[in-house]
Amino acid sequence: MADNNSRAEDVPVRTESQNIQPKESSDLIQSSQGGNVPMPSETEALSLLHESTESIPATNAIDPIDGSISPVKSGALSDDVIQVGKLSRLLAILHQRRGLILVIAGALFFSLADVLMDLLAEDMNVFQVSCITSIFAILLSATIVGIRRLARPRGKYQWLSLLFSGIIAAIGLPAAMLSLTYMSVGESIAVIFTMPIFVAIFGCIFLKESLKAFHVLFVILSFGGVILIAQPEFIFGGDVDQLEEETLLLGPLYGVATAVAFALIIVISRKQMTMGLNVFVLMLCNYAVTCIIGAILCTVMNGWSAPSGFSWLEMVGYTSLDFTAQIVILMALAVEAAVLVSLSITSEVIFAFIWQIFIFKEYPNWLTIVGSVLILISCSGAAMTSPNQPEQTDSEIDERENNDDDALSENPDEGV
Repeated sequence: MADNNSRAEDVPVRTESQNIQPKESSDLIQSSQGGNVPMPSETEALSLLHESTESIPATNAIDPIDGSISPVKSGALSDDVIQVGKLSRLLAILHQRRGLILVIAGALFFSLADVLMDLLAEDMNVFQVSCITSIFAILLSATIVGIRRLARPRGKYQWLSLLFSGIIAAIGLPAAMLSLTYMSVGESIAVIFTMPIFVAIFGCIFLKESLKAFHVLFVILSFGGVILIAQPEFIFGGDVDQLEEETLLLGPLYGVATAVAFALIIVISRKQMTMGLNVFVLMLCNYAVTCIIGAILCTVMNGWSAPSGFSWLEMVGYTSLDFTAQIVILMALAVEAAVLVSLSITSEVIFAFIWQIFIFKEYPNWLTIVGSVLILISCSGAAMTSPNQPEQTDSEIDERENNDDDALSENPDEGV
């Protein structure tokens, strides 16, 4: 019993403070030589960390301008990495939405071209302007066709379709300029933007595309917007005489004629592209016919005049902006859905009203704004309810299948 008491006295009694102390074995860490060394205290660990950070050699950086090598500390290197990461994320976002950016840029170019067209229509004959600007566009289109070595039209049917579309283009461009002489830029562009409605109607007639009940509603809304913009005296009243009322109605009528002409060109171009014609070949032929018809009509009307130096700059600027806008829209269609492109291009109306206010100092009334909003809603609804690709008829499908069979019979290896 005594032995047990002596053993109990030899065993140390643990206090509460001793229980939270680490074991003696945990105070040792494994060294690189295999032995155990005591763990350093907190103060010693902080001093060792500070010494190790100062002992890290600085990395060398190459100046991209002069090629010199200079030391860079780790902190500065990490800041550069953070900045590069932010720039990369921004570039990735811009690349992802490049289609919409291109569409907005195209709408901006189109609106600026409309401003120059308005300035030209005040000083020169519209057919002379269409003839001269078509010559510049022919040079640009022919350059692209020659560089890319695009195939020329073949067959009487293709040539006749190109002649027909060229005649319609020769009507549409002067009509657009005449609408600008009787209306402001914003109002004229808003009326011309009834074009998608006519595209849906003509697509139903000529391309056998389906015309839904929504399209009929959008047609009614768009024409309601045109009436609000035109504000005829027999509806809204006023003290204008008959001659002034007829003059006020000429602008919307020319705008609607422009929308009809451009809608026909779009529908015909769809059909022509199914025949294998490139869009730049179509542009070249349309501009050539427009130039010839414009020269004939300007000669008949005795409308030729010597343009001033500023007018030449305006015509070159108009052609460059209009041609660039068409190419930008084509690039956007290659990377973005057609519905989004159609919706985004309506921003041209917004740009047109901005130029109208800040350049021409013309402020629209509330009826004009409401009418423009109705037209924008109609165009957006038509774009959202229309398919991205036109429906093919049975004859087109059979013709394509026959062409594929002929190609396989001539080159059986390619089919495999």
